This record gives sequence, C-alpha cells and structure tokens, in this order.
Amino acid sequence: MKLNDEDILEIKKQGMRHIAKAGDYLFHEGDPCQHFVLVEKGAIRVQKVSENGRVVVLYHVDSDHLCILTTSCLMGGTHYDAEGIAETDVELILLPKKEFEELISRSSLFRHAVFESISLRITSLIQKIDDIAFKSIRNRLTQLLMKKINPNNEVALGHQELAFEMGTSREVVTRELKALERDGYIEQERKSIKIIDLDSMSNILKTDKK
Repeated sequence: MKLNDEDILEIKKQGMRHIAKAGDYLFHEGDPCQHFVLVEKGAIRVQKVSENGRVVVLYHVDSDHLCILTTSCLMGGTHYDAEGIAETDVELILLPKKEFEELISRSSLFRHAVFESISLRITSLIQKIDDIAFKSIRNRLTQLLMKKINPNNEVALGHQELAFEMGTSREVVTRELKALERDGYIEQERKSIKIIDLDSMSNILKTDKK
C-alpha cells in the first residue's frame, strides 16, 4: 500500500534515514517499538522463531508495503513479538513515535493507508494459517514455487529459504522436492529449481487434501 506523496515528504522531513546490509537485524522479539518504518529501497523479512529454532516467515516488506507489526506495536504501545531482518540491502526512513501519532491524527489519507495495509496483511496472514492447517505439503510447496518463478521458469531459492517461507523443516522440503523431481515436474540445479511441467504443477494447486 503506497502512501501519498505529501505524507511521504512529511515522513522524510521528520524522520531519520537508516541504511542496513542484507542479513542485519532491524528488530528482535521483545524490543520496544519506537519508530514507524518506511522502506525506500530493498526488502525486510518479518519472521517468528520458536524456542527450538523453527522459523516461520510472516510476511515481507518492501517499498510498496508497510510493516504492520511495527505499526500495530506503535499504535498499541506494545513490544515486538517477532523479528525483522534485512532481506537485501535496505534504505529506511524511521519516523519517531510522537511524529507518527501526530501524522496519523492529522492526515486522513495516511490513516486510511495504514488501516488498509493492516487489513490486507491480516487477510494474507489468515490465508497463510489456512494453508498450513488445511493444505498438503506438496500443494503449499507448489504454490510457493509458482509464486516465486521467474521468466526463465526458475525459482532462485534454496531448500532452507523455502522451508522458512512455508513454516516447516528443511528435511520436509527436501523430501518433497525430490518427489516432484522424480515425478518429472521439476529439475533441481545447483542454485535454483527449474519448473519443467507447468501444467502438472498447476493441477497440483487444484487439490487440497492432506
């Protein structure tokens, strides 16, 4: 959800520029939330990590989206209950809490963009929960591969990255990828996965049995 130009200019005027490298932590679970985050370049991954180290990616934030965790923490006065990592090199504008509260009170367009972003992200998270609860691993993996495919019919994600996105283990992903390869749907290359049977992959998405 893009903000209007006037509000973006106000955020840049009142905020502080921050640059982070890919892999840097921008916030940890339990940290106090002190700034509204506007991504100018790059992308952030927001994820939840369990006590045993299992990672579930909640969502990604780029220049077209707002971080609803940050926004909801600011509005509710709570601490972060997940962590944010720079997925690429990122350039951010950090707007202090006081200025954020003033802007959301003053600008109806900004307020609408914030609430709409929260609504869309909640819908997306509910869909993710629905997928985890009711769809098979093969269906979910196929859906992710088809979402991440590039014009060359390749997916440039490793087994661990796919596991994080799906909220499962690397072993489960590796086993299912081998099955898809054995069935002739994909070919696994050193740094990517090539989809070689798009029609059959699409047919998998029509089923939702565990």
